[in-house]
Amino acid sequence: GVVSRGECVDSEGACGFCYGDGTTNAAKTLSFEDAYFFRMIADYHSVEQVVDARCPDRGQTWKWNEYRPVLGENAWATLLGPLQVEYLRADGDINAIPDDSPAMQLAIGILCALQTMKISALGAIYYAPRNTWDAADPDIGSTFSTENQASALAGLKALHTVLNRSSTTRYKAQLPIVEDQIA
Repeated sequence: GVVSRGECVDSEGACGFCYGDGTTNAAKTLSFEDAYFFRMIADYHSVEQVVDARCPDRGQTWKWNEYRPVLGENAWATLLGPLQVEYLRADGDINAIPDDSPAMQLAIGILCALQTMKISALGAIYYAPRNTWDAADPDIGSTFSTENQASALAGLKALHTVLNRSSTTRYKAQLPIVEDQIA
């Protein structure tokens, strides 16, 4: 989906991010709770009298375009980093990692986006949603990156270890989803 073709437009008509290969706008649009985090933010949100290059025909004001929801950064921010911190806090006792900890909430919360972004024919996960701005590659959301795949795999394996070894988690039902992502 590409905004210039009228796809993945949010409820207010703004350019939206298209997650995965769904066949409808709704299938490619995730709620903010399920979507990726942005990898960077900026001091300036917009620059007046400069047209947004993603949707030039709309004449919308340019807004900070480095809001890239990228796989690798999300793997580190929602899986690897938080789960490592929680593991260390628990002194290596996986059963002491509470389901309501921020780490578990982040890790379980990213699964929807990862499932949606999986390229089923390859087993890879897209680098970013479509409509992610990139001057060098306007369709960067149709690509995947080996480096980002490695980060996602490491994070998913960490989550798998926690879910598989924990006798106290209520998230055991998520194991098949994690295993499918790893496969």
